[in-house]
Amino acid sequence: AIAGKLPGFSGSLNLGYSIVQNVIIPACIDITADTKIVVTYADGTPVTGITVEDVAGIGTVIRRNVNADKMTEKITIVILDGNGEPLTQTLTTSVQDYAMNLINSTDPKATAVAKAMIIRMLDYGAMAQTQFSYRTDALVDAKMTEAHKAYLTDLSTVEMKDYRKQLSDLDMVILPWKSTTLELGNKVIMCLITNLANYAGDPSALTMRLTYTDAKGNNVTVERPLELYNEATKLWAVSYDGLRATEMRTIVSAAIYLNGTRVSKTVEYSIESYGARSTDVAMQNLCLAMLAYGDSANIF
Repeated sequence: AIAGKLPGFSGSLNLGYSIVQNVIIPACIDITADTKIVVTYADGTPVTGITVEDVAGIGTVIRRNVNADKMTEKITIVILDGNGEPLTQTLTTSVQDYAMNLINSTDPKATAVAKAMIIRMLDYGAMAQTQFSYRTDALVDAKMTEAHKAYLTDLSTVEMKDYRKQLSDLDMVILPWKSTTLELGNKVIMCLITNLANYAGDPSALTMRLTYTDAKGNNVTVERPLELYNEATKLWAVSYDGLRATEMRTIVSAAIYLNGTRVSKTVEYSIESYGARSTDVAMQNLCLAMLAYGDSANIF
């Protein structure tokens, strides 16, 4: 987490599974059952997907997942008592605000490595805005100076390889793999797809087992039920959002099981592989920027 100070609040970004914007209400503000935490967008529309957690010794933490292309999106937060009177000043902020505050900070804790990571995150966000046509008139990196940009990686030097492959590790294959892809939102979601058009059994008996070594060297095994992906074409899939920014190059092995017995060959895939396999130049560049950000997160 990267922390920053805000007037009346403190805040941070979690750069793990997704970009998470945190706002911390200090413990000195009495949050009771009658207290109302109001979080809205600039136009007054309520922000959904907010989580609120009491953290001992810190205060009340408001968390919000933010899409890569929505880092400029402003939210407003105010805390009201039971009579509707404000307990705090109104805070209007965005991920961009946090980021610029951090990269301009003279605090010794804001190291060059931390600043480089945040600057590459903003570069990734600006490319995501362009790719997904969101507020291209106000890119998240627009406030960066030439001194900030000096931290950026030349994307032509970023390595991006295709590690996707299907192993020949099962003779009697019941279920074939259809495809692998990513979904890019507030999280980078790996999507592994199989075709059940010729499968006569119960899909609810099928699971997909994912295995990989995480950034800390731990062996991870995750097993999930298949979910319907496309009813018309009988495609079923598992979407996995557990990879951190530090694991964009991590190779994940996946196989399908029926009541504990493997019924598919093993497929290996990574976030990096998606970018390497893409034929869209803009998407390739977005993935290169995402990898540069992930490489910085690994160094951090």
